[in-house]
Amino acid sequence: MLLLTKMRLLAMADSTLQGYVGNPANGTFRWFDTQLPQGYINQGTCVTVRQVSDVQLYTQQGPIELDQVRVQIDVRDLSSVQAKTVANYINQWLSTVSFASAAQFLSPPQVPYNCPNFKLLQRSSQDFNVQPTPAWVETTDFRIFNNVNT
Repeated sequence: MLLLTKMRLLAMADSTLQGYVGNPANGTFRWFDTQLPQGYINQGTCVTVRQVSDVQLYTQQGPIELDQVRVQIDVRDLSSVQAKTVANYINQWLSTVSFASAAQFLSPPQVPYNCPNFKLLQRSSQDFNVQPTPAWVETTDFRIFNNVNT
């Protein structure tokens, strides 16, 4: 399973993230791969994730199952305070999940072995492509250890 797919599945399972980016009325979950679809920002906070780079580790036998993926997470909202709040929660949430283990995807889910996700940077900006009111964007970069076989 792709890392971005794993991230979305675990985010959908988190009740706090459901409250921030979920909409039970129409069944949407505003967590998107790569870019924000038009019109969603008016429904509330939106999250986009994209894979920036990937370091694949090798041994003499070939690639090993653990890679290091650099992921950019953008949290957009029409309120700068809300964008920062959700971004900070995602930062905390990423310290509790592990993409190097399949434990969280089993039925029933199990507590994974700890494998760190490293926060590389966080910055604030505005998205002027969103009109008439630009959205506030809180961007965070993470280095995530991912098991490519789960």
